[in-house]
Amino acid sequence: MVRRPLVKQPGDQVLQARSRSLVYARGFVMEVGDMIESNTGHVGLVLDREMLYPGHPCSPVRNYIVMWNDEAPRYAVLVSGDKKITKLSTFSVKRRIK
Repeated sequence: MVRRPLVKQPGDQVLQARSRSLVYARGFVMEVGDMIESNTGHVGLVLDREMLYPGHPCSPVRNYIVMWNDEAPRYAVLVSGDKKITKLSTFSVKRRIK
């Protein structure tokens, strides 16, 4: 059996950029305090990140805790009594607003 070396391809989903920040294939870094736009056009502020494997240094982000400017998307999950603070899937983020 011949073992081939592992080579990262341009299409790799997650690359470790710095500790506590991950670069995704779309080319943006998401951190707490960033403004984001969802796939449906809603705009909000990232309050926290929920990791897929908590405590692991290379864990990808599973969900973002977001406070929305106007109203939350219909598919966002409420995390508190306030309807503007919800949990949003990473795959629902369209872009980071600078």
